[in-house]
Amino acid sequence: MKTPLLLLTFFFISSLAYAQEEITAIENNKNIQAKNLIYVESGHAIIALPIVFNYERKLKQWDKSQLAISGGLGILPLYGYAIGKVNMKYLMGSKSHHFETGLGLFFDFEGDIILPDIQLGYRYQKPKGKLMFKVGTGFPQIISAGLGWGF
Repeated sequence: MKTPLLLLTFFFISSLAYAQEEITAIENNKNIQAKNLIYVESGHAIIALPIVFNYERKLKQWDKSQLAISGGLGILPLYGYAIGKVNMKYLMGSKSHHFETGLGLFFDFEGDIILPDIQLGYRYQKPKGKLMFKVGTGFPQIISAGLGWGF
């Protein structure tokens, strides 16, 4: 009699533990954002106003932070230079509001300019939301803003 009761108790406790894991996973998924993001950003750089079209891919997401890599192609309209940038980004925050940091390279395709790209800013993007808006500061862009779409 003790063995069946013990087995029944074990299966009951195991099912409660599994159900708890499932509930935790569902609750954590409330803050999951799109893994891919395309956006356009512009800002005031040291000597020009670059316009850059970017693609960002999320590499890892934790409860209140994310790690992503991004790359972009653009133009310096005043000079006609084609430019590019690559960045590693770390975002902190939960729900819709995030502090964004980034470190990478900013370059032109003629090889005249290669600069570090440093970013600090604010990003608004709802969990499971598509629309993204960001503003920030850094180097070489002194101030920048971007608007994008997650998928």
